[in-house]
Amino acid sequence: MIELSVIRDLVAILGVIAGFTYYIITVQNQNRTRKAQMLINLQKDLSDYQMALRGYEMWNWEWTDYDDFEAKYGSHVNLENTAKRYTDWYWYNNIGLMLKNDLLDEDMLYNLSGTLFIMGWERWEPIIKEYRVRFYGSTYMEDYEYLVDRMRQVQKKRNIKWKNPWN
Repeated sequence: MIELSVIRDLVAILGVIAGFTYYIITVQNQNRTRKAQMLINLQKDLSDYQMALRGYEMWNWEWTDYDDFEAKYGSHVNLENTAKRYTDWYWYNNIGLMLKNDLLDEDMLYNLSGTLFIMGWERWEPIIKEYRVRFYGSTYMEDYEYLVDRMRQVQKKRNIKWKNPWN
């Protein structure tokens, strides 16, 4: 016959297992909820009129090389242009940092605006890479580049073919 103390111990063990299982499920749900909320916030930023206006204005900037870019849009010429550019670049860089730290889901992020991230990088890559060489070192905007690399991986995984309309 089973003793009462054995039954009591089994009930205690089952209670601990149930509590631990509940905790894990709760944490997983919180993580999914947090990621969804972050994507909602990013979507609000992406659909912001001022952000779109600034982005389209910068897409229309024309330059032949880095020196021409600096002569037309550098901080010594127009601080407003520099602020516009850095606002966007650091926004993308921060998204890449969140993705790198598993705070965002790459598939959902791609669905949100993966091609925009890639198009932006392709537009700014020569300037950013020259900034790395001349001023800021090899890690400058590395999380922006990481974001784009992951978005390209999603494209490849999904076999998505597209052409950047701005190139």
